[in-house]
Order: sequence, then C-alpha cells, then structure tokens
Amino acid sequence: MKLFKPLSKILFLFFLLISNFLTAQNFEKDTELAGIYYQKGVDLKNRYQLDSADYYLKLAAALFKKHEVWDNYLIIQNELGTILIRKGDMTAAIIFFETQLADAAEHFEATNEYSANFYNNLGLAHFFKGDVDAALDFYDRSLSIRIALGDKESIFVSNLFNDMGNGYSEKGEFELAFDYYQKALQIRQKILGENHPETALSYNNLGIIYKEQGQYDLAIEYHQKALKIQKKIFGENYPELANYYQGIGNAYKEKGELDLAMDYYMKAYTIHENAYGELNPLVAKDLVAIGNIYTEKEDFENAVDAFQKALKIQKQTLSENHPDLAMTYNNIGNIYNKYEQYDLALAFYLNALALKRR
Repeated sequence: MKLFKPLSKILFLFFLLISNFLTAQNFEKDTELAGIYYQKGVDLKNRYQLDSADYYLKLAAALFKKHEVWDNYLIIQNELGTILIRKGDMTAAIIFFETQLADAAEHFEATNEYSANFYNNLGLAHFFKGDVDAALDFYDRSLSIRIALGDKESIFVSNLFNDMGNGYSEKGEFELAFDYYQKALQIRQKILGENHPETALSYNNLGIIYKEQGQYDLAIEYHQKALKIQKKIFGENYPELANYYQGIGNAYKEKGELDLAMDYYMKAYTIHENAYGELNPLVAKDLVAIGNIYTEKEDFENAVDAFQKALKIQKQTLSENHPDLAMTYNNIGNIYNKYEQYDLALAFYLNALALKRR
C-alpha cells in the first residue's frame, strides 16, 4: 500500500495543476469576452440604442461577477443604471443604485470611486424626479469622496460641478449655478479641449443662466456654440441636440420672437420623440413649451391639446407631487379660464394647488 501513496500525491498535484490551468484559461477567455461585450454595450448606449446596450452590458457584468472582478463589475453596473435614467425610469434607477452602493461597500473600502459614481447618479435620478434637495445632497456625498481620493480636477469632478449647477439652477439660485457651470467648463476646456461634447454641454448650461438673467443675445450665442460642436461630432439627429434647441427657443420666446421659438421647440420635440418614444418626461417638457407658445399666440385650442398630451406623459413618468405636474394643471386651468369655462378651470387649479401643498 505504501508504494501507491507517492503516486496518489503526484496524481493529486497533477489534477490540481490541470484544474488551475483550466480555471486560468476560463478566466482569461471570459474576461476578454466580457470586455468585448462591455465595449459593444457602451457604443450602443452612446448611440441611444438602449435595449441592445442593456443586453450586452448585462452579459459583460455576469462574466465579471462570475470571476469576482468587482471593479469592472461595478463599472458596468453604473452604466446599466444610467440606461434606466435615460429611459426615464427614475424609481427603478434609484432602487438600482442603492443596491450597487451596498455591493461597493461589501467589496471595497468606504471611500471608493464606485460609490462616488453611484451617489452622483442617485443625485441625477432624484433630480429628474423633482427632488432637487435630495439630488444636491447626493452630489455633495459624491464630491466629498472624490476630494478624499485626491481628485479635485477631473472629468468626474467637472460632471459633478455641472450637476450641482443644474440643481441650483432648478432652485432659482442662478449665481451659484453659474459658478458651478463655470468650474465645469474650465476643467473640460483644460482636459477635453474646445470641440468636445462635454464642453458643449457647459456652453449650453451657461446659455440657460444668461437667459434667466435676461441676457438673451448672450444666451443664444452660447447655445449656438454648443449646437455647433455637437452637430459637428454627432450629426443632426443626436438626442442631446434637443436640449440646445430648447434653450434657443426659450431665449427667442423671452425676446418675443414667437415663431422662431416655436421652430426650435418643434425641433426639440421631434428629436426627443424619435429618440425616446412618446412616454418620456423630456417629450412632455417640449409639449409644455409648445403649448406656451400657442397660448401666447392665443391659439388656445392647440395650446390645450399640447398641455393635455404633456399631462398624460407626466402622470406616467413623474412623481405624483412633481412641480411640473402642478404647472401643467395650472396652464390648462388658465386656458379654460380664458374660455370662460370656469368650472373646468377651477378643477385644474385645484389639482395644481393640491400638488403644491404636498
């Protein structure tokens, strides 16, 4: 019997080496394939083919999770969460990112870049749901982690500054918003250069603030700068162009040039609807803008039609106490009031008031 013991040990070591070799081969093969899936998913996401992007990113995530490559896994999870945001499903996005925070805490120290990304995107989801204070709180958490990691001037930080600018702009604190947008622009110009989509975004946001400050020609100038950069890079049908058309339309509306404003709002509406379908908050926002122009032109029938379409979308895509809902109810009430249909007007005003009191 003793003669077989050394042979048994040799066989055991042999099978162990073979097993380790095969495991290593599987790891290399799977992670290489995961990298291909990831790149394909990101490319599809950038082209707004969101369902296909979701499919390939989930394939990549499953392979990285199988081999416990947690850094790559969490990077992909962040991409998957942003797809939910782009689809307009903010409730699902919030639940998703909260789950990812727990995963990041399980596999990394408390101060890690993955949690910073998840906090940032939680802020975005809350912002789009209309909870701006919660959004700013999550942005602050994300920024604190970035600073703790020694990151004071990166693309990630510029994105945070941009998001914080959006939050303060929404709250009507335009000087603070302008400061954050300027910080974002300076970092982007330094790192990315002038002809980059993120630089264009900063120009667009500064244009929004100029409009709010009554500097309409400057607003149009900055929006046009942004539009020129984005068209050059992505072509005429890129979904982000709609935001710039919306901004130019807003400035022309304030200048009283209603036909020009309508042209730009219609361009925004067409792009958003083609990119996201009818059931999206951005489409509703465009319809409200179009309704406002019809109202100013005293074309009340078309105005009500646009507002009603917007309201239907908002009820299905926004939180029940979102301020945009109250505004749309109020807009419809105003038109029925002009028609002297006072009972209908009162019903819409009461709906608006009830939302504002929540």
